Amino acid sequence: MSRYAAVLLIPLFATGCRNLDPAPKALDRLFPWFFTSIEEGTDEDLALGFRNLHKAGDIAQLDDTVDGLISDLSKDDLRSIGLGGKSPSKAPGVFMLNTVKCSLGQLEKVLAHKAQNDLYPDAYDTYDRSFTSNKEAYFDRDETTLTWDVDYTATIVGKSYRSDIKGMLRYIPDIDEEETPFGPMLVARAYIPRPAEFESGKTTLNQDYQIEMYYKKGRGQVVHAYGLWREADFGGGLNSESEAAQRILLNELAAWDEETEDLCAAGRP
Repeated sequence: MSRYAAVLLIPLFATGCRNLDPAPKALDRLFPWFFTSIEEGTDEDLALGFRNLHKAGDIAQLDDTVDGLISDLSKDDLRSIGLGGKSPSKAPGVFMLNTVKCSLGQLEKVLAHKAQNDLYPDAYDTYDRSFTSNKEAYFDRDETTLTWDVDYTATIVGKSYRSDIKGMLRYIPDIDEEETPFGPMLVARAYIPRPAEFESGKTTLNQDYQIEMYYKKGRGQVVHAYGLWREADFGGGLNSESEAAQRILLNELAAWDEETEDLCAAGRP
């Protein structure tokens, strides 16, 4: 997770021409709900959220990547992570629904791996993750959340920058066939607590909030629902408001899932 350095500004003719449409209302409201409920919600609350996601996203019929636009986060959503002074309207949102060929257990190990730069070497120049909760207790299921801080550097459009990330992974256990028909589930959240620091130029990455939901779809597949809100300006008219930049970002997120499939096939990490 934490695809901050994954936005490679490939030529615009390679981004595809599919229009970005708003998510259906029932689906749209679930992304900010999960963003706050990863901490505030009970297992039963989150299990209901996943059932609603499955229905609202028409996941039973999902056989290709679906993506589009989602509504802004609210001030209250940002207050839940101590950033209520930010202006969420400056960080427009996109979403993606996809399937990944992987077991949920293997994918959980990928998400929790300390050295993400070993798994995704093209995404970061440097990457340092420090766990702020007990990883062993999490995988022993004595704790339901795993948290970490990241300090990383990366390069976008030839410009180097440094940023930090606060990340969280939440495990929702299998309760019963009615409440958790998909078995155990995962929610992952990441955000930058302050603007990234660029070495030069007017390129900016001021806000970035991400929420991901994972659950089994069967036949060795995991559903990946992804919401991302970003305030950034990469120059040349490519900024958070431009559909070209949003399409590039979504294409890169889909490519990240393909890399994850390769990791799972290789039995990594």
